[in-house]
Amino acid sequence: MFLFLCTMQQWVYAEQQWRQEIDQEGIRIGTRAVGDSDIREFRAQVRVDAPVAAVLALLDDVPSFADWIEGCSDARLIGQHHFRHRLTYQVNDMPWFVSDRDLVMEVSVQELESGHFLLLLSNRPDAFPDQGLVRVNRASGYYLLKPDAEGGTWLTWEQHME
Repeated sequence: MFLFLCTMQQWVYAEQQWRQEIDQEGIRIGTRAVGDSDIREFRAQVRVDAPVAAVLALLDDVPSFADWIEGCSDARLIGQHHFRHRLTYQVNDMPWFVSDRDLVMEVSVQELESGHFLLLLSNRPDAFPDQGLVRVNRASGYYLLKPDAEGGTWLTWEQHME
């Protein structure tokens, strides 16, 4: 019981750290400080009117990232052991006064209870040759997909990047 109360206290404290930035048209975006970073972590939450399988298919279609991730100009699958484990490469266009960034992420897909899926995102900067851009050397996050009773998906995307 003591362990349960400690875990709940940590969860409540972590949730209190989030600062709501946007809550409109069904999209909620929050940010919070990360202890050893000047850059805030973000969390986006939305209900998607599509089944979990369709959302998983979109997240598996790496070249399509440029269509829906803000600032992404190039995205490629650079390695895949199987559906549940892959490496991706992404280029993000930055404003003219800042150099473009590239990012190498390892994605591990885990199926949880009741059709929920967790896609863990881990930075792997040395897993792909330098392309002459500023390489992101610190990034982590996840996508959490939860089906709802109406056939849609609740999507949570949390990420921190430096």
